Amino acid sequence: MNTIDESQKKEEIKQIIKKINYAWVKNRTEDLVNFFHMQMVIVGPDFLELKKGQKACIKSYKDFIDRAKINNFKEEDATVYVYGDTAIASYGYDITYEVDKHSMNDSGRDMFVFIYGDKKWQTALRTMLSHT
Repeated sequence: MNTIDESQKKEEIKQIIKKINYAWVKNRTEDLVNFFHMQMVIVGPDFLELKKGQKACIKSYKDFIDRAKINNFKEEDATVYVYGDTAIASYGYDITYEVDKHSMNDSGRDMFVFIYGDKKWQTALRTMLSHT
């Protein structure tokens, strides 16, 4: 793979991450179907499986956004590593939100594993490593 191809793939994945975050922050979780693989898995910080399958993963985002009012969400520019049809991306985040009128602040890192198939990148795995 030449560096132009790799650079384009990295940028494409960074844009997908921005679209994923825009979708859930703006309560457009139905848009996540465009980015989540049918067999996507969400694992916890201990890498134990929390959700499996596209529908269950989208529902987990929907459940959160239905409970929480997002006051602020900030993401850092993602670091992306591309290995052929597989990519690993991570970025730092900071979020302030309210649940049942209780203000909460969390920061940490999100990590995604992407796979390329059917002419598009899709998220196969996500984990979140909270700092707070």
